[in-house]
Amino acid sequence: MFLVQWGTFDLLFIAFSILLSAVIVFKITPGAAIHRQAEFTRAEITAYDRDVPRYFLFAALALVIGGAHTVVKSVPAFYNWLWEAGYGGHLFRDLSNSHIIIVGGGTVLLTGITWYALPRWVNRPLYSNTLASLSLWFTVVGVYGFYVAWLVLGLVEGEMVRQGWQYAAAKEYVGAWHRVPTGITSGLMGIGYWTYVLNVMLTIYVARFVKSKPEGYLVKFAAVSALALFVGTVQGVLQVLPDNAAWLLNAHKFGEYIDPISHAHINLVTGMMVSLAAFLIYFAPRMDGQGLGAQTAGRVFWILVPGSLLFYFAFLLSGLILGSAAVGYGGLEMPQLVPFVAASSRFWLALGGTLMLLGFWFYFYLVAKHLRARDFLDVLRDASPRAFWFVSALALFVGTLQGMLQVIPATAQFLTLSEEVPNIHAQLNMIGGILLALMGVAHVLLPELVGARVSQTLRRTNLYGVAFGIASYYVVVLGSGLARANYLRSGMNDADAAAQLGWVAPTLMLVTALPMLVGYSAFGAGLWQATRAYRAQWFARGRESIAAYSGPLPPRVRKIPLPFLFAMEFFGALFGFPGLGWLYAGQALLGVFLMCAGPATAWALIPLLISPFADTVFQPYGIAVLFVWLGGTAGLSVLLLAAFVQFKRALETARVEKAHVEPARRAASAPAPPSE
Repeated sequence: MFLVQWGTFDLLFIAFSILLSAVIVFKITPGAAIHRQAEFTRAEITAYDRDVPRYFLFAALALVIGGAHTVVKSVPAFYNWLWEAGYGGHLFRDLSNSHIIIVGGGTVLLTGITWYALPRWVNRPLYSNTLASLSLWFTVVGVYGFYVAWLVLGLVEGEMVRQGWQYAAAKEYVGAWHRVPTGITSGLMGIGYWTYVLNVMLTIYVARFVKSKPEGYLVKFAAVSALALFVGTVQGVLQVLPDNAAWLLNAHKFGEYIDPISHAHINLVTGMMVSLAAFLIYFAPRMDGQGLGAQTAGRVFWILVPGSLLFYFAFLLSGLILGSAAVGYGGLEMPQLVPFVAASSRFWLALGGTLMLLGFWFYFYLVAKHLRARDFLDVLRDASPRAFWFVSALALFVGTLQGMLQVIPATAQFLTLSEEVPNIHAQLNMIGGILLALMGVAHVLLPELVGARVSQTLRRTNLYGVAFGIASYYVVVLGSGLARANYLRSGMNDADAAAQLGWVAPTLMLVTALPMLVGYSAFGAGLWQATRAYRAQWFARGRESIAAYSGPLPPRVRKIPLPFLFAMEFFGALFGFPGLGWLYAGQALLGVFLMCAGPATAWALIPLLISPFADTVFQPYGIAVLFVWLGGTAGLSVLLLAAFVQFKRALETARVEKAHVEPARRAASAPAPPSE
């Protein structure tokens, strides 16, 4: 584990590097002015509101993809294939699917709502709109890249396992094709999270000069949530490092204490659930509910946060210490603590779970009281945002009951033997518990942000589809998991136990996954319709931004003959330096990117792939790979450049013609002046 691979000096150096990076970003990032007598106008405080709807759109896309994935993985023949594929099947079936839904859907929704609410809580603008946008793009690119990487790796390595390979051997054979994509994409996700955390903390820090903060009591929720997500993402990045991933796999149930249990809880409970409690307090009056006030906010905070942290550390430390004893190395090598932890871990897990459960139940009480649960059937028929929160609370209630049973010794082994049982517990909490509530907030905010609301039909389809889908899917997966656990107890392996379920269980999963996909699609379709005008403005701003980076072309550059422009691009790309022709065509942003990426690929990446010491599919072809790459990219770049120039000239010609024809048309259609 990383605590063995890295010494004390390494950890101190990493901590210092993180602190130094934060200081540098704090100094160089464009931010809102810091005034000691801070009073900001409403326009300044709400300046980032215009960018919030795009978070909802990105989240809806991720949810539709995740819903389709849930359907595909439940196809009966493929369901059995995934169990036969061992850990490779786990990558495809569980990890890739959970990340696209939780990160791509839930976290992006949470981030957008935070950027709406936090400036109002601190009564000043975000510290940096630039950091907020960077966070979004890094998170989106990272999670989609991570999703595709684990999708492909799950299929490739899973098929190798089915052919008789041990998973560790298959992963080692794949080598860099496993390590590099997962490392890069998880790093991008980490940067997205960390820039989000940094912007939240900097906004809170500079808000100390603001005199009046009526909702300032909610700031501590945002701070704790952001720091928990930071811890969770750092742990997530460390967990995918090759040696750490192998250690977690070898530690078996103690490795599962760390990943997914502690990792999921620090992200979902301390990270997302704490923010959800703050959103309930802030948005309740806007959902026709009652205000909660600062005193109630303090109570829910101090009940929920300590319990969730104790639960997290109980699982994390138990996993590291007992995992070290089980594997023989790594983790926290503290043999003197092993007997104590082994004897008392159940107590600490039960205590942390009980305190966390109290926090959840207090939250349920607040939902019932301040959103008026007696109106449940009425708001359910209307599919109002309150209905989303009521269904969310019901899902969380069931999920927390299962979570409590999973840490009680008498029922823990029975419920955690088959991995799909704790997995569906997490999915119920995330999809039914957190996502539905966040969707409800999105429906509250849309009229203010884009001037339109989702139609009641699509809103009902969204609520009923996701609610019925996750409820029925939960029942089916829970039942099949418990049935499969009986086969596991008889000595069968995962694949044989899954095969005993036949086609009935996966078919029921497929049928119950379809309503979720319909609900996600309704959410996306509703957002797409409501944001029609907003999207037009967004794309127009994007075109203006690209034009601003390109700038006007000097007359001498415009006079360069096209053959010279194409030759410049062709010969530059032929020697591994594309982009010069694009640069002189006025596309500075794309040109600079190609001039950086081209040499890095041609003279760094490809030589590594064809090196005699490399074990890749390209190595047998040697230098021919480089020649094919240079010639192919040179020809492709010139063809695309020619098409772009032709398209640009056609647009300019049409613009000039319109400028000449329109005045003449207006003059012809104008009424004739009266005769004298």
